Amino acid sequence: MLGPWRTHAQFQEQLEKQLGELLPQSENQVKYHAGALEKVYIMNLDPLKELVISSYSNTGRPALNQPAIFRAVVLASHYKESISSFAARLKADAILAIACGFETDSLPGVGSFYDLFNRFWLEYAPTKVVRNPYKKKKKKLKANEKLPPDDPDTVADLVEKVLGGETFEHGPERLLQKILIECAVKPSAELKLLGDIQKLTLAGDGAPLETGACSLGKKICQCKKQGIYYCKCPRSYTDPKANWGWDSYHERLFYGHTLYCLTAANSVNDLPLLIHLTQASAHDSITFVQAYAQLRAALPSFKFESTLLDSAHDAYAIYQMLNIHGIEPFIDLNERGKKNNSS
Repeated sequence: MLGPWRTHAQFQEQLEKQLGELLPQSENQVKYHAGALEKVYIMNLDPLKELVISSYSNTGRPALNQPAIFRAVVLASHYKESISSFAARLKADAILAIACGFETDSLPGVGSFYDLFNRFWLEYAPTKVVRNPYKKKKKKLKANEKLPPDDPDTVADLVEKVLGGETFEHGPERLLQKILIECAVKPSAELKLLGDIQKLTLAGDGAPLETGACSLGKKICQCKKQGIYYCKCPRSYTDPKANWGWDSYHERLFYGHTLYCLTAANSVNDLPLLIHLTQASAHDSITFVQAYAQLRAALPSFKFESTLLDSAHDAYAIYQMLNIHGIEPFIDLNERGKKNNSS
């Protein structure tokens, strides 16, 4: 069950009090963490409680320090550290522990962080799976050239579903998307950091997210003992959904996932509106349609005036969908399409 949850106002009051007690002897440390302290001070986690409460049972031992652990995850990203490294750092840095909202005598272990991840990721994620090896694509493309979709009709089929009301709100990251919307996007809109939310320019693109798991997997067959070193038998993989994709920016193949982000191009910093995780092999045109539908469902009060997309999104069905929704498309033409037009 969910344990005690301090409001944002209570957290701010406690943070001010604890930092005041450490000054002036710890002034240099406070200045060093100034950016992190400012970030957590304005990050209101009050909406988070209602979003995650259904992920906890009504009985059992209370889960303590959940908002503090969430802040710690944010600050681990802020300092570009792994969870295990940051958990150890919290025990050595009182200022950092206070910034997260922990009491120095109740700091969490690494397991508490991963328990939070498991609750927020709404899908059972096996640590291992046995399957046949994925064949690595051998064809390499030119600079900034996009890998064509396996089936061009897939985009049209997805667009038809979106126009019929499909929102694709069934992905395992849907709770994390809601947290981003409620705790970051809407507060940013209230502060006018996104520009005019009735005349937004939407930009979308995918980025490679390489996995730490081995693309070769672990052999579980007996072929090697028989002198067969290059077999195609099923293997054990520790990242079940990872596969091969093409990174057009760096002109190389990568093994992992694609992190697709929709941003408000009106804002000075291109602030994110929605993040969608998919397989590395997923084509950006397909992923955009799904992410776009999720965004419209999550932010129905936001109005999009135009959209900025690269040549991977140069598909007739996408133009059709955007036109029906009154959005002006600015999409780079695909080289294959340019050749067809010239002929």
